[in-house]
Amino acid sequence: MKQRPTPDAGFTEDNIPQLATKAFRGAYARALKARGHILIARNGQLGEIKLDGSFTVVRKIKAPTQIAIGTVRIRNRHTKHE
Repeated sequence: MKQRPTPDAGFTEDNIPQLATKAFRGAYARALKARGHILIARNGQLGEIKLDGSFTVVRKIKAPTQIAIGTVRIRNRHTKHE
């Protein structure tokens, strides 16, 4: 069983954004290397990035829905279309 790393005395919450960025970039690189391609959303398009760096548009996507902080949205998954 893996041992958990002991907390570093120099670690603070200020380090969290840097750690998150490092983790995201590492996950991105591992996924790209393992699959040879990944899907990303960029500039209103869903696209595939390949290991050689090429970008192919799969389809256009809608812009994200802007929601005010504190708003609760309920998604109805079973709507009937008349």
